[in-house]
Amino acid sequence: MLDWIVILNRTEARIFKRTAFNKPLRKTRTVTNPLGREKNRALSRGKPGIDRLKVKGATTYHSMTREKNPHEDAAIQFAHKVAKLLDGERLKGTFESLIIVGDPRLTGHLRNELSQSTLKLVSQWETKNLAKFTDKKISDLFTEA
Repeated sequence: MLDWIVILNRTEARIFKRTAFNKPLRKTRTVTNPLGREKNRALSRGKPGIDRLKVKGATTYHSMTREKNPHEDAAIQFAHKVAKLLDGERLKGTFESLIIVGDPRLTGHLRNELSQSTLKLVSQWETKNLAKFTDKKISDLFTEA
């Protein structure tokens, strides 16, 4: 048995390896997302812009608003990065099954980004925020005594 447990939040993905249920997990890698901590203003590439509208001969100006949330775009990019890593490691045969734990939005984005072959190896999806948990505490959660 060789499980990988992926703990996701908007700033990082911690990947642990489990070789047996009664042995502690071992962290194999951390993938960071520096955009996860940025403010909306820092993620925006500028102002949305101004448009003119003519009504009955008079011209009025109004600002064009953004339809997308920059944090959502950053989360999708991060999910794509993690999915690409997991798909590559699956091809190498690094793991036999996956357990994905993270906030609902990010796990949803990851589910959309993973290949069908990798999705078949996901044995469990958990929507929990374990961002503040230490590596030891995470290991304790997934280790049976």
